[in-house]
This record gives sequence, C-alpha cells and structure tokens, in this order.
Amino acid sequence: SLSSLSTELLMIIFEQLLEIDRRAAANVLRVCRRFNNIATPLLYRTVSLTKKLVSKEAETQYPQALLTIFKNTDHLIVPGDLDPYWIGRILARTERLRHITWRYVRINRWEDWSWRPCHILDMDIVRQKRLKVHIEDLPLDICGQDPRKLYIESFPPDLLVSLKLGISTAPLSTHLQALKDVLVQADNLETLHYRDRGQGTHFTFGGAERLPAFKELRLEAYDWNHDSREVEDHWDFSQLESLSLISMPTYPFLTSVSFPDLANLQTLQVEDFSLHHSYRREEATTLLHTLVKDHIRAPTTLDLRVHTALFPLDAITTHANTLQVLRLRDHTGFGDETLRCPTLSVTDLTALSRCMTRLHTLELDMDTHLVSSTPLFLRALAAFPELRSLTLHVHTLVDPLDPALDPALDNSPAGRVRDLDHEFAHGMFRVLVLGRRNATATPWRSVTVNVGGWQRTGMVRRLGEAWKGLNRRGVFAERCFFLRVD
Repeated sequence: SLSSLSTELLMIIFEQLLEIDRRAAANVLRVCRRFNNIATPLLYRTVSLTKKLVSKEAETQYPQALLTIFKNTDHLIVPGDLDPYWIGRILARTERLRHITWRYVRINRWEDWSWRPCHILDMDIVRQKRLKVHIEDLPLDICGQDPRKLYIESFPPDLLVSLKLGISTAPLSTHLQALKDVLVQADNLETLHYRDRGQGTHFTFGGAERLPAFKELRLEAYDWNHDSREVEDHWDFSQLESLSLISMPTYPFLTSVSFPDLANLQTLQVEDFSLHHSYRREEATTLLHTLVKDHIRAPTTLDLRVHTALFPLDAITTHANTLQVLRLRDHTGFGDETLRCPTLSVTDLTALSRCMTRLHTLELDMDTHLVSSTPLFLRALAAFPELRSLTLHVHTLVDPLDPALDPALDNSPAGRVRDLDHEFAHGMFRVLVLGRRNATATPWRSVTVNVGGWQRTGMVRRLGEAWKGLNRRGVFAERCFFLRVD
C-alpha cells in the first residue's frame, strides 16, 4: 500500500500527480496526517496570488493558508492588478521565496496597465536574496511613455530569468529597440517568448551587442532576417533546450544557424503558417530532416509542420528511445476539402508503433482519400504501446454542392439532419477504443478528431457562397470532436 512506502518515494509520486492533476493532488492532503505533511510543501511550492489572498480580510479569513504560504512557498505568481500594499506584505513574509513571476494585466480599453514590479518590490532586497524574476504578458505598446526608460526602470534586466511578451495591439517595429536594450543587458535570462503580429519585424544589432544564451526560445511572427555571420556575432544558441518557431520564415533561420549548437534540444516546434518564403518550404523540410536526424541528440518533443513526402521517418525512429510527444503535420492541412493532404501509410504507422515504445502523445493528418483502409489505420494507432493522447486531423465529409443538403434531411421518418462528420468521428472513437480492449493495454486518456481545419482561436470559416449558405443553417466544415476517458 502507499502508506508503507518511504517518504522519498511518496514525494516522487505526489510530484508526478501534481504535474498530471493538481486538484487530485490537493485531495491527497485529506487522506491522512502523514500524506498531508509530505504533500503540503509540494502543493504550496508554487502559488498564484488572488484577490482573496491579497486583501485586508485575508489574514482573518484564510490565516492557515497564508501561514502555509509563508512557510513553504518558493515561487509566487503575482498578477499586477492586485493591491500593491498587500502584495508587498506577502512577499516580505514568504521565508523561502526564490522566484517571482510578475504578470502584467491590462486594466481597461484605454491601455492603462497594472502596477509594475518597481512599484512593489524592494530591488535591494531582491538582489540581496538573489530572487529570480519572471515577467509574463509584458506590453510593448504602452502609449505616451518612453518604452526604453519604462522597461529598464520597471525590472532591472540583470534580475530577469524569464521574459514572455503579451500580444501587441500593433506591430512591434516602434518598440523593438527598447526590448533589445533590455535583452542585451539581461545576462541571466534563460527564457524568451517573443510575440508579434503579421509579418513581424526583427532586431537590428550594432557593435558588440549580444543576446544571452537562452535555454528556451519561442519566436512568433519574427521576421528572421539574420545571416550566419550576424547569428554568430549576436545570438547564442549553445545552451538551447527548447525552440519554437511560429509563423516565421523557417528556411532563412535554418540556413543561418549552426546545427551543432542545437544538439541539446529537448523540444523543437516548427509551425510555419506564414506566407514568408513559401516557395522555400520544401528546402526547409529537407534541412529540418537533417537537423532532427543527424544533430539533435535526444529530443522528447517534436512538433513539426513539414512536406510529409520530403521528411523520411528515419528522423523520427532515430529517437525512438527518447521521443514522448510527436506532432507531425503537413503544410497542406484540411482547410480546403478539394485538396489531398499527404498521410502516413498503414505500413509506416505499424513500423512506428513497434519501435516508439515511449510515445504517449501523437498528432497526425489522416486524409481518408489516401488511406488504404481507415480501420487498419486506426488499429495501427491503437498498437502504440504507451500512446494515451491522440489527435487526428481529417477532411469534412460535407459536400457543400450536394443536392441532398437542400434541405439537408435524410430519409428517416423523423426528418433529422444527418451529421456525417459526427457519425464518422464516433465511428473512429469506437474502433480506437476496441483496439485497446485488451486488459493489459494502456487505456486512452483523450482522443481528438479535428475536422476541416478547426482552430480554437483565430479561425476563419470557409468563404465560398455554398459554405456561407450552409453556415447560416448551422452546417459547418470546421468541427472538433473530443473523447476523454476518465
């Protein structure tokens, strides 16, 4: 039983439970006093402050919670719209505090922003305690203020270990110099998440300016325009463990960086959804294959948008012993039902299932027009020994020009509208669940069927007149079906 395990083993179990389900981990506190004593420091290690905790009444309403925070918490997450006085009191009394995450919050539509770290934190104490400062949702479009002065005064760059930008309401071209000035002074910065809109812009370097050696770098809508010499002089990828390139020109990036510098990547995400250098995408796929197969040593997560036919699977199987998450999509996608989306064969999937013994999350395209047998394709997926989370992208089965869709009724007496995509998704769920009916098989945690290029945010419905007419009647090409197994 759990009660017979050592404290060290229980701590490992509770830490893993925290990563999977924080609410379930909180319930462990109620089991017994021993579990409460072991799990409480882990559960309270990172705490996000709320209005209820940061108020005058908190000390009388939640005294035990505050005492537990003061004693056990080493990382406080602070939304910037909370009461600065009570934030300061909590920060001062948290004994083990080592990390502070400051989250900027837009207060109103007139672009007034919340308190800044310099308003709350005693920077002398921060330096004395060697606290590590993380900034989230940093605004780069504050009106009427000198951004260079604003950012450097708000948080001294030498204290930063993580900087994540918020979504700008306008392109960052007018504020990028101020951001670069912060970055070149942030010698301890390990994480940078850069976010822009549209085509984006890029840093302009001069002299001996050099960015810190990031461990985690995410560039979204960054107009990469640096050659290999400029990268060598002003960027440092030697410590990089996680790299995400989103909506930016992949080919210029891959031709300017040194692949050996990316050898220690554990996570690589490349999603070139932009129109930059679209004619170079085939060459970018070839370069990406070389990078993954021959240079990255032991990745755990690969999330790639490629030309499937130009990306041999040996780049994947090479990392069968370490890869846990694989998302492999083709540039074609499913936004146009008249286009065929390249899809892995049943033979390829079967071969992957035999060697990818650690893979627990998989995302793939499945164009049924190109699959020899949909049931065989799904059974091959069910054969992955540790696969728990699966996402499949498919075409809609709705034909907007089908006369039967006017009035879109089937022949049943009830005259119900037949939902072909719903029927197909549920049929897929049945095959996948039956494929795991063996008692020793790993159970599914979740299965998602994404139809017609559905997106959670920023999705544009099909624009054709036939589709517009169907949309007005509640018939859509873009759908998402989700099966969760508890």
